[in-house]
Amino acid sequence: MERYSIFIFIGIFVLLISIVIVVIINKTGKKNSADDKAFYNLDNDQVYRNGIYKQISLDFKPYIQELFHSLDDLRQKVSKANSEISQAQYDAMRDIYETAAILSKRINDYWNSNKFKKDFSYYIGLHYASHLLANSLKAEQQNIKAAFLECKRRQDRLGYQIEAAKRRQEKSQGEQRYRISKEIGDMCKHHKSISIWKSYIGSLNTKYNQQVTDQNIMTGKYRDYIAESFGTRGQNWRSRCHQRALARK
Repeated sequence: MERYSIFIFIGIFVLLISIVIVVIINKTGKKNSADDKAFYNLDNDQVYRNGIYKQISLDFKPYIQELFHSLDDLRQKVSKANSEISQAQYDAMRDIYETAAILSKRINDYWNSNKFKKDFSYYIGLHYASHLLANSLKAEQQNIKAAFLECKRRQDRLGYQIEAAKRRQEKSQGEQRYRISKEIGDMCKHHKSISIWKSYIGSLNTKYNQQVTDQNIMTGKYRDYIAESFGTRGQNWRSRCHQRALARK
């Protein structure tokens, strides 16, 4: 009889432990679901960042904050860009390209690092960093495209002006013919200079196109890894983000 009582006691104890575990899992799941709402809209920057800072481990928090700060600096540089054709503007385009390459490598290095606690929020933070970088690259690529088109417009306009000046030159004589000849020479020099800038900017535009494509691919790989590695939590996150993206279209 005493032996049966022990078995009954053990059974009740195991049952109680199982109930406690289920309750804890359910509470954890509900807590995660509530906390993860911040991660369902990539366009709400402040809410998204606050959600990351709230969940991310303390040892990695300074690193992700510094990374976001660098991405904000890059975005500021991009926002100040324009279609001006100058050495300074071209240097700024190259600087943004090189800085973006450094930040992309840093994100990937953190992704593959074993120095930190790599939980759901860790990967979410790095995916968001990659998303922000891809957006800045796309914006700068559009600036470069605008500069390229401006080169083409100036080149075409100068071409028409040169042809018009040549027709006037054919009908002129003496001093007037000499002035028009000098005018044509100056416009040809300007046309050549614009052609050189167009070539430089066109080459840079090609590099940016590839950089944008590569960063978008990496962002997609990060997204899919999270969805595949964190069960229902990761799948819900990817699904909600996808729904928000469709709603914007």
